[in-house]
Amino acid sequence: MARLNLLITIQPDNEAIRDDNIKFVTFTLFTFTPKRAIFANHHPGATNIEARGRGYIDTMKAKGVIVESLDITEDAVKGAEVVAAYLMAHPETDAIFSSNTLRTETIIPRLEADGIKVGVDVKIAQMDSSPKILEYIQEGKVMFTMDQQQYLQGYLGVVFAYLSAKYGYIPPPAPVSTGPATITAEDIPSLVDLVKEGYR
Repeated sequence: MARLNLLITIQPDNEAIRDDNIKFVTFTLFTFTPKRAIFANHHPGATNIEARGRGYIDTMKAKGVIVESLDITEDAVKGAEVVAAYLMAHPETDAIFSSNTLRTETIIPRLEADGIKVGVDVKIAQMDSSPKILEYIQEGKVMFTMDQQQYLQGYLGVVFAYLSAKYGYIPPPAPVSTGPATITAEDIPSLVDLVKEGYR
């Protein structure tokens, strides 16, 4: 088997995502203390996904909030059903941290179909960005999203590979972090077009 020589890794800093999650959840808790919360995890056991939810879970526990990681599977539609069933079994649940955009985009309409007022009855935060997520943030249905700035992961990889091949440049120490960047309602005007075009 041929050996692959690794030049550099470019990725979000998942521990920083955990730390930023702690900061934003702590800030949120000044105005809103959930009765029960879940981390909607579509890939239990994946270290990057687990790190994303750890800050949320740890902060909630420290405030005495009942919180757990809920396996919503890799099927987004099935995952929305899992979340809806959980809220039916635990109607006091009023906070969700979702592991990525696709899950949030299916969870929100599913909960609304049950008559739940998302953003009022249930507060949602999540990972990554999309035009729909920005719309949800503007509407108050999503509090904030943690953006790993995925465009940079591809762009910087090409730049560093080119500079290494062409000029022998040595990239900065790995890993090069592309996030997190936290997006709230006040950031939306400057990001709408960039997200549509795929730069954010």
